Amino acid sequence: MRVLVRQVLQLIVISLAAFAPPPLRAQDAVDRALTLQRAPSSVRIDGDVSGSEWADIPPLVLTMYRPTAGLPPTDSSHVRVAYTADGIVASGRFWTPTAADVRGNSLYRDRTGSDDEFRLMLDTFDDRDNAVHFIATPLGNRIDFATAGDGQAMNFDWNAQWEAQARRLPDGWSVEMYIPFASLRFRSDSGRVRMRLLVARWSVARQELVTFPAVSPTFANAPMRSSLAQPVELPGVVARKPLLISPYALTGSRSLAQLNTSGAAWRMDRADRAEIGGDLKYGLASDMTLDATINTDFAEVEADDQQVNLSRFSLFFPEKRQFFQERFGTFAYNMGLGDNARVFHSRRIGLDNAGNPLRIYGGARLVGRTGPWDIGALAMQAEHASGTGSEHFGVYRVRRTLGDPQSFLGAITTVRTGHGAMNAVYGVDAQVRTLRNDFLTLQWAQSADDAIVERGRSGGMARVAYERRSDAGLVYSVVGRWIGKDHLPALGFVPRRDYASAQANVRYGWYPGAGRTFRYIQPSLFVVAHRRNRDHVMESAFANGFLNFETKTGIGGFVRYGLAREILPAPLPLGQGITVPAGRYDTESLLANVGLAPRWPLRASIGAEVAGLYDGRSTSVSLSPTWNVSSHAELGADLTRQRVRFASRNQVLHADLARVRVRLAANTKASLNTYLQYNRVSEQFAGNIRFRYNFREGRDLYVTFNDRLNSDRDRFTVEGAPELPLHAERSVAVKFSTVFIR
Repeated sequence: MRVLVRQVLQLIVISLAAFAPPPLRAQDAVDRALTLQRAPSSVRIDGDVSGSEWADIPPLVLTMYRPTAGLPPTDSSHVRVAYTADGIVASGRFWTPTAADVRGNSLYRDRTGSDDEFRLMLDTFDDRDNAVHFIATPLGNRIDFATAGDGQAMNFDWNAQWEAQARRLPDGWSVEMYIPFASLRFRSDSGRVRMRLLVARWSVARQELVTFPAVSPTFANAPMRSSLAQPVELPGVVARKPLLISPYALTGSRSLAQLNTSGAAWRMDRADRAEIGGDLKYGLASDMTLDATINTDFAEVEADDQQVNLSRFSLFFPEKRQFFQERFGTFAYNMGLGDNARVFHSRRIGLDNAGNPLRIYGGARLVGRTGPWDIGALAMQAEHASGTGSEHFGVYRVRRTLGDPQSFLGAITTVRTGHGAMNAVYGVDAQVRTLRNDFLTLQWAQSADDAIVERGRSGGMARVAYERRSDAGLVYSVVGRWIGKDHLPALGFVPRRDYASAQANVRYGWYPGAGRTFRYIQPSLFVVAHRRNRDHVMESAFANGFLNFETKTGIGGFVRYGLAREILPAPLPLGQGITVPAGRYDTESLLANVGLAPRWPLRASIGAEVAGLYDGRSTSVSLSPTWNVSSHAELGADLTRQRVRFASRNQVLHADLARVRVRLAANTKASLNTYLQYNRVSEQFAGNIRFRYNFREGRDLYVTFNDRLNSDRDRFTVEGAPELPLHAERSVAVKFSTVFIR
């Protein structure tokens, strides 16, 4: 093991020396900062920007990003950003040819798609890596999210406390925002704060995005990249140590179907709940935040999306719980190769393998930045999945930038203990920017588990990647990964072990320019292969050729042709009494998908695929319509009809999946979300109903109802056994939470 560690560290040091970070270029983001003006304390957030308080603040100059980068905006916009003693304020006045060209279709919080938008991105640490985003629509609806990895990773489950008000006008609309400093984390140097910002206007009618500063598709996902944002300084701002206390009270019950002791009948075991708990957020320093939680509950979290799994590997579900969201990129240690593999996945805490909640007794989380160091630490205690005893979870992460803010060297450790068992993972990683948009990534992790005494190299995982991050011109990535047979990250996610894998992706982004129908056309080739370590057999591989496109009216889609090989080492049960025999399967696939432009309240995407699946033939059609009936009601669905015919065995698998969502909002405070799902493979319906009333920012009432029903109650029945119950699980919860800020 020591030899392996030494070899990996030597490789990282040699790579860092060979690929020394280049000097920063002006196009990455000019170091010359724009000094924001201090707004008068009389600024009132009501959506009216015609007052004198905005008159002395100069507007920012916007430039078109899409449909054609570099052109002047089609319509006039006045965007102003300033600050007060307590926070950042921003205003926008957006002109349109007519009032009908203003699109505001939804009052549902954190929901957009066919609405005009005013966007403000803030890189509060000026680290050119992490950012928070605030969006307001013409109806005053608010959307917020966070990004990490310079726009590579997006977290739409992050929420902050802030205000926005908007007004629709005969010739456009106006909006005002206020983001309190208590909701932001930043550094203050002798009363001077340096951040980065990017503002944007999105017009649905014109399918046009204009930004300040100007950005180019030469950089991948440019409007989300904090490294391209404008540096700004806020003189006279003294960083405070905010204290936020968020208590909650909850009552409810959960019923779970269980066989009785004789196994002759099902019964519903009911457990009632009445609990209190809460979270605390305290700024230990201006750039270091402590989060503590007691008796944590996530009753307000929406249900996971149902997925159909026709492979032999585990499905990945994203984290939605709010406690784990802030500066989520600090703990990121992703080693994926198109499969979401990672050393730390927070869903391992407080959830069992089926996604059922387990009690979290308490914990603490420390995140922040000091100088060139990013620091993260997490410790939590939760109920054990067996129902007896508890487990301890610990995660510790550090990263240090290396001159260039997008080059770093880091390390991570995770620990999971309980019921006499212990699992630990430790790893190191490095990212080096070798050219303007080119990056080299090196990662190595090693696990240690009580269940396996002799581990050595078999407990390791290593990954190397080289990629160009751009949307225009020649773009490429090459990734290699090795995972030992004993690598077991108990706090992570690894879908397959004992493999050596390789991935290559080459594409060309062509932007025809002004006067052309297409905004971009992008052909690409994507190849992945997985080889077993024990016998060097290539167990699975595929090659996909894509043609992606988007028109300047917003219609987009792709066509994909693929070749695949899969070797099943053992028979694979798919459900509905169908099992695929072990063996080698070579298949082809053809998929086409098109999305209609989100210009109107009714929009949709449509797809169709014909593909080989093991020794069968799969045909599927998908439809995802969304209809904003009014600003108070939205109907949406994701519908997939899939049939897999196994002619040699005269069997047919029905793999239909349906998700239907109804969002109702009386205003921006009161909303009702109904989410119904049907998975034909598992033969289950799932329903989630969530009512939310926002008394004020930070004070909410949630009422949630969940039900899981068996649609085919005889599917597991054998001679003398009872049929499945109608209700597999159901629960109801009422939760009230509030926030006190000091």
